[in-house]
Amino acid sequence: MSNVVSFAASASAKAKMKKAITKGQTTAKTATTPAGKQKIAATIKQKIKAAEQTQAKLTAPGAIARCRHIAGGDLRAAVLLYRIAGLWDAINPKMRLPGGNREYLAMTQAEWATVAGLSESECRKYAIKRLQSCASHIVQFEVHGRGAKKKTWVHFDKAAYRAALDEAGYELKVAANEGLPGYL
Repeated sequence: MSNVVSFAASASAKAKMKKAITKGQTTAKTATTPAGKQKIAATIKQKIKAAEQTQAKLTAPGAIARCRHIAGGDLRAAVLLYRIAGLWDAINPKMRLPGGNREYLAMTQAEWATVAGLSESECRKYAIKRLQSCASHIVQFEVHGRGAKKKTWVHFDKAAYRAALDEAGYELKVAANEGLPGYL
């Protein structure tokens, strides 16, 4: 005889317990979770995973932050780069220099400054110079003309920009995870 004491002494009590176990209405440790509750648990897990993915997207560095990283930390150059990228998609057809096969956007430096929300001196002295030194693989500047007709022609490499954005986003995220500032 075993030392286990049965709380369900009667046969009807044993039958009720067996019925409860098969329906999933018991709190016994060996009982399985009912299929309906398993579906609810799976749904909750999916919602938690979706919330984590959304949080990861929300905390990812934005386009301006990535442009700033590409431009070596200069916010003025980042804004100009971001604006050039936006205009490149918006303006069609683009211009071509005589005898050239590359496409360009052409404006005066005052117009480039206005488009980027910078002063003309900020655009000329800081933003363009920084982009020429840090992002020459993405944007190339050429100045043509004289006097009032003098324009700054900009060639933009969209594929290089996308690759640089992806790399900058990864580097900024790693730096943030390690508790470092992204712009050293």
